[in-house]
Amino acid sequence: MIIAAINFFDGPDISPEDNIWPKIKWNDPVENIIEKQKRLKNEATNKTEKKTDTNITTDTPAPVKEIKDDPDVLIVVKNYKRAFPDPKKFEKIKGEFIEIVKDYKKTIRKYYGEDRSDEFMEQLVEYSNDLGEYYYSFKFELTDEQASIVTSEVEQTLSTFVSRFDKAVSDRNSEASMSEGEARRNNQKAMGQIMWSLYLLGSVVVIIFVILLFKFESGLREISPSIDRSKSSGDEE
Repeated sequence: MIIAAINFFDGPDISPEDNIWPKIKWNDPVENIIEKQKRLKNEATNKTEKKTDTNITTDTPAPVKEIKDDPDVLIVVKNYKRAFPDPKKFEKIKGEFIEIVKDYKKTIRKYYGEDRSDEFMEQLVEYSNDLGEYYYSFKFELTDEQASIVTSEVEQTLSTFVSRFDKAVSDRNSEASMSEGEARRNNQKAMGQIMWSLYLLGSVVVIIFVILLFKFESGLREISPSIDRSKSSGDEE
């Protein structure tokens, strides 16, 4: 009966509204583009290509205009600008980049709700911050060729993050659905157990009632002759 009660009040362990865990994190590659190309060239016994001076820039382009209604988007933009090898090139695509981030945020809100949209931006801020620090650490050492490769890499990281986040949400919803189904089955099982327990309890009560009834009837039969004799003696007197 106790187990049945536990199963009856059992609920899903996972909810579709639960936060995504583990978070979508940026993982630094084993080696950056400079280290990779040096290794490949050394393996090929070629001389390392010298860095050109055209890549040396300061990371102080024109400030990003404040996005009053989307401060998280502003942070993401700054992190990506920090990662870009050429800040001037990023300034040219900044407006388009902002709209892309906003569109992703709106899409997440539309299909998954406000809370999930907030979680998306929270994780994207952390992801872009780590990404920015990684690429900034060596971006002033890049050759023109390497800068072009790194630019392509950075541009692809946003869509990679979105794909990973969307898959994580889908997996969480599937887990929640399975958990809800299991809880529903436990509830149904509990109802069956409770009904069976009540049936057994009712049967026991009926049996006890019948036994008491028979005992009462038997007792009446035993005392009936005495009652009759008492009545007879009273009549004679």
